[in-house]
Amino acid sequence: MGLSVQAAGDLDFDQEAKPFLSRYCTKCHNGEKTKGGVNLDVLKNEVSIYRFRDRVEDTISQLQKKEMPPEDAKQPEDEQRQRIANYLRWKLDHFDPEKFKNPGYLPSHRLTRTQYKNTIRDLIGVGMEVTENLPSDEATFGFDLIGDVQEVSSAHLEKYLEAANYILDRLFIPASQTWKLAAKDLEYVRQFGVSGDDEKVDFPKDAHDHEIIGEDHLIYHTGGVVLTHKFPTTGLYQFKTTVWGDRAEESKKGPGFKVKLDAPKVAEFGVPSSGPGKVEEPVVKFVVRSGQHDIKFEMEGMAVNTNATNHLRQFNRAAISTIEISGPMAENPERSKELVNRILTARPGGADEKKLSPEEAARTIYASFTTRAYRRPSTLEDLHVPLVLFERSQKRGDSFENSIKLGLKSILISPHFLFHIEKNQATGKAYRLGNFELANRISYFLWSSMPDTELFDCARHGTLAQPEVLQAQTLRMLKDPKSRSIAQNFAPQWLGLGSLFAVHRDGKFHENNLREREEMLEEVVDFFDYIVRENRPIMEIITADYTFVNKSMADHYGIPDVKGRDFQKVTLSGDLASRRGGILGMTAVHMTTSHPKETNPSGRGKWVLDILLGTPPPPPPPNVPILAKAEKSGSKSTLRERLSLHRTDPNCASCHAKIDPIGFCLENYDSVGQWRDEDSGKPIDVSSKLSNGRTLLGPADLKQYLATEKKALFVRNLSSRLLTYALRRGLDYYDEGTLQAIQAALEKENGRFDAMVLSIVQSYPFQFRQNQEIEPASP
Repeated sequence: MGLSVQAAGDLDFDQEAKPFLSRYCTKCHNGEKTKGGVNLDVLKNEVSIYRFRDRVEDTISQLQKKEMPPEDAKQPEDEQRQRIANYLRWKLDHFDPEKFKNPGYLPSHRLTRTQYKNTIRDLIGVGMEVTENLPSDEATFGFDLIGDVQEVSSAHLEKYLEAANYILDRLFIPASQTWKLAAKDLEYVRQFGVSGDDEKVDFPKDAHDHEIIGEDHLIYHTGGVVLTHKFPTTGLYQFKTTVWGDRAEESKKGPGFKVKLDAPKVAEFGVPSSGPGKVEEPVVKFVVRSGQHDIKFEMEGMAVNTNATNHLRQFNRAAISTIEISGPMAENPERSKELVNRILTARPGGADEKKLSPEEAARTIYASFTTRAYRRPSTLEDLHVPLVLFERSQKRGDSFENSIKLGLKSILISPHFLFHIEKNQATGKAYRLGNFELANRISYFLWSSMPDTELFDCARHGTLAQPEVLQAQTLRMLKDPKSRSIAQNFAPQWLGLGSLFAVHRDGKFHENNLREREEMLEEVVDFFDYIVRENRPIMEIITADYTFVNKSMADHYGIPDVKGRDFQKVTLSGDLASRRGGILGMTAVHMTTSHPKETNPSGRGKWVLDILLGTPPPPPPPNVPILAKAEKSGSKSTLRERLSLHRTDPNCASCHAKIDPIGFCLENYDSVGQWRDEDSGKPIDVSSKLSNGRTLLGPADLKQYLATEKKALFVRNLSSRLLTYALRRGLDYYDEGTLQAIQAALEKENGRFDAMVLSIVQSYPFQFRQNQEIEPASP
């Protein structure tokens, strides 16, 4: 029967494995001829066994099942076949991390949009919408934070400067100004039809869609007034209109206005229907960026009454006399003062003996701010540029705060703020990270943001790398509400939910409603956040008997007794537990794995194999029109019956035999995740037979199968994905030892989430770095 697995581990690759692969495998699976999309020519030495682990796993399976070489090819002796399979199995199971010790290479790279937003929030003490104009992040290995693809373009630099201006203008609010504009001097906009085209026109006195009453402009539903105004600084502005309103006869709702900044709506207000001459002064406030903008007051509420005795009484009417703009202003003056004082840690002058000059106060402020902004102790070099800018501003006669503001802007656009930078050491070997660098890695892993004061203090005292301190800080940070970033950023990217807001559903529930899509994602985020913060076993991602819903989502699922818009944990029982518990019952998954008009069992099966188990099938061959032809035929057959056509094509059969049975188990969920029992008027058959002969009977059986027979694959895959996210780089064969250590820790701690996180934070690649990629020699 050949050598045992243990004895086979002593075989020599060059003497036995390489000749075997050359004789029986690589003739059909090489760089030029890759049957089934598999190239085994890359298996050239022992290192390649680990580098191409997935291909080796598949090779072992094919040899043991005698599926390869194919029947019409030359066959090895059974003993030789088993001997090589055992050798490869032993090698994979006995990876020696000391032989391939390598922390991997992580270049300096910029903050992602999410990291930037969160860092600004924690740096200045208040959240701001600062990323809407930043270019999107590139994603690879499933995540948008991978270091070596986060490039910086001229567009990034321009937008970062705009963001810095926006942030500082909102913090350092100048004296408010007021501009009063007469409506008669504004432009009138008439809207045609439903196309949305606007045309600016004069006010002809005989126009049917408005009339002039004194100096007021009367506006019907077909238009509005537009003011073009140059705002001196970014900030919150108040718009007070002098208006009167008149409601049409028998109309239940009076007139109103939508207020649009350039194009998007930013506010709205109703107009009391007190009639001509009775003036009201409604007020709206919204943030405007510095520069010239068009502010449109667009009439809404047509309310036609064709039975009115007077033509003018057929419509709601509203007249605007003046528009008064005031600002910028603070939403909360006390809070604004507190935020400014948080930054201005020193001021010139003072009553004490040590009176500070403006330059001394500025130096103190910049030293404190750069330490926090650069996430490390500041240096004299860090202070040079902001101090130069401060001094120039002072010479121009600017106020102390405005001069400080200019220097702060240079800090917010510095690479030391915008980038993750870890200092290279003068060595060709790997080296341990400094305490501040380690603090940043932990913080951006768990919080997607900068370290807090406690973590900074541990780094400052040089104690963070001590195992007991590192463990205590990691557990503290996992309990902190900011660890929700794992659920918000890691979970949706791992689960492939990026297309949730783009998928279209023809005439079905959740067709184009943004709020409903947000609720679908909220369920996933709240569910994952609960597992993280409550340190639940990771297998509950599949097996949980609970979910998180509000009334809207509960109604969608048929879950009773849920009220309100807030999401809440709901424990399920019976059919609801098997249908809705865990990630496989969530609408967000079913939406993103379906076609626009129907479900996609192949896509769902692929999703389970790839996203949950980390065993993606090869891509489909080109030009596969069979299913499309069946759809055009007008057949009333079920989707399952039509998909069977794929398996009549030998090019499709091998893959679809693996992915379709899993997808069929989920056919009770339609394309928007609602439960159904029929398809095309026929009962849905969710029974499936896997390629290994195992039979599954629907979602509950699939969950049980994944949680038991495929548990090891799920644990390894989740460990691999979270390690990729934490290291901000793709994994390589030398990370195998870390993955095995994570899996061992999970086994020891009953699969609880913090065991996985602690194992990652304590790992060699997380705590060490190297200056460039080092390829270890084959042992």
